[in-house]
Amino acid sequence: MAYELTYTRQAEKDLAALPKGDAQRIVGKLETMAADPLQAGGVVKLTNRDGYRIRSGNWRAVFLLDHGRLVVVVVKVETRGRVYRQG
Repeated sequence: MAYELTYTRQAEKDLAALPKGDAQRIVGKLETMAADPLQAGGVVKLTNRDGYRIRSGNWRAVFLLDHGRLVVVVVKVETRGRVYRQG
C-alpha cells in the first residue's frame, strides 16, 4: 500500500536551494520509495536517531515513517557531510 509523501518546511527549503536536476532526481526517488518504503532499495535506518535516509548522488534525504497513517515525512535534504548534524 502506497504511503503519502509530505515535506517539512525545512525539507522544502532544502530542495528549493538545490540545482534543479538534483532536486528532481531526489523527489523522483522519494516518490518511488513512497510506494513501499520498507521494501524500497537504498532505504537505510538511521542508527543514532529516529528515521531513515535515502541517497541520490551526493545528497541524502532524511525522513520519518508513520505506519499508522501511511505517511512519509521528509525532514531534511543535505549533502552527506551535513545531513546527519543535529540542530
